[in-house]
Amino acid sequence: MADGGARGKPDPRELQLLWESKLVEAHKRYQQAADNFRKLSRDLDQSSMAQDATEAVMKALWDELAALREYRKASRVFTWVTLHGEEPPEE
Repeated sequence: MADGGARGKPDPRELQLLWESKLVEAHKRYQQAADNFRKLSRDLDQSSMAQDATEAVMKALWDELAALREYRKASRVFTWVTLHGEEPPEE
């Protein structure tokens, strides 16, 4: 993580910037995954219910959910860092 000062505690501003960038990247990945899922779902609606198409839609949904979990975690940590100036305790 961010380098600490004399006592080894990370600089709050550096932590905030680090988690802000993680939040932005996680949001981009979530948006891409959600867009991919919507596109595949639309394509599936317009075609027959082929097994491979159904599997692709399910994989896209799982990818979207994983990206959403990552985004939510980054959002929670960023909020905590912004409010408290340190990373949250381990869950």
